[in-house]
Amino acid sequence: MPSIINSMAYTFLCLFGGLAALSGCADSQAPTLPIKAGIEWANPFIGSDGKGKTYPGATTPFGMVQLSPDNGRGGWDWISGYFYPDTTIASFSHTHLSGTGIGELYDISFFPATAPFKRTELDGDSTTLELYSRFSHEQEAASPGYYRVLLQDYGIEVELTATPRTGLQRYTRHGEGKLYVFLNLGYSRNWDATSGADIRFIDSSTIAGHRFSSGWAKDQRVFFYTRFSRPYESVEMLKENPPYVQFTFDLEPESALLVKTGLSSVSTDNAAENLLTEQPHWDFE
Repeated sequence: MPSIINSMAYTFLCLFGGLAALSGCADSQAPTLPIKAGIEWANPFIGSDGKGKTYPGATTPFGMVQLSPDNGRGGWDWISGYFYPDTTIASFSHTHLSGTGIGELYDISFFPATAPFKRTELDGDSTTLELYSRFSHEQEAASPGYYRVLLQDYGIEVELTATPRTGLQRYTRHGEGKLYVFLNLGYSRNWDATSGADIRFIDSSTIAGHRFSSGWAKDQRVFFYTRFSRPYESVEMLKENPPYVQFTFDLEPESALLVKTGLSSVSTDNAAENLLTEQPHWDFE
């Protein structure tokens, strides 16, 4: 009996040692692969061509804000506001639908520019542009929660990011001249239409207001509260109903203006509270 036990013990030790050796070999020969977080594999541009009807801009899971570029055209291909084959950008608005086939939202639309402006007069055709810039996909990038593009006609780099109820924009001007920021509360495309809008100038760096619209949603209400990282030099009401406003900023070349906006479906006070809670600082990163 002792000899059988000794034999079994010897066999077990041999097997254990062999497995350990094989394990060591496997560890030493295993290829080293880069470990990426899941977010690094995501591509927000997927679905923005063809019939996907998605947008590439900044948002969070189940967030109220979808801060994204709009090409400025209407029609089936521009349901989400953005169509990858296009070469123009006309606004950066705070709400979008993704993959729905519903041409709706586009609320609280901003656009930065320098003079002279590139404009196409609106003539009732929903595919025409008003204020816009050309852009290239080589100077455009996006990752979950972040979007960047260079507005070629103005030398302005636009960066977007978002929290669930706020959007933060950074405009970096690479050229000379004053920076102009346009807020168009009447911006609408497809079957979305502005039914009411208002703006209040709180101080030289703060504005608030609302945009009501009717389309797929018959009575959609969006209230906003916006702060600029520096005071504007002047403001001009280009159109009163609905408000279309031009803000002028005096910036040095290579300097940046940040614009942060809180949204609410209840009131401007709630929009201000959302901004204070989710975006209290000017930290874009």
